[in-house]
Amino acid sequence: MKKTKGAICVAVNPKIEGYTEAVVDKCSRIKQRLEHYTDYNEFNLNKKIYQLGKLVKRKEDLK
Repeated sequence: MKKTKGAICVAVNPKIEGYTEAVVDKCSRIKQRLEHYTDYNEFNLNKKIYQLGKLVKRKEDLK
């Protein structure tokens, strides 16, 4: 699961100008916190990263 989370972040970030650094930072902070979470909470964090990626893509589409 952890590889998927990283892949989502990396796949989304390079395409967005202006949002990239903030999103990379947020994704890396979420991934750092994963070390302390159970599988259930890990699933919820994975959903948050996926939603974050969708939000960033939506902002890119609005440009």
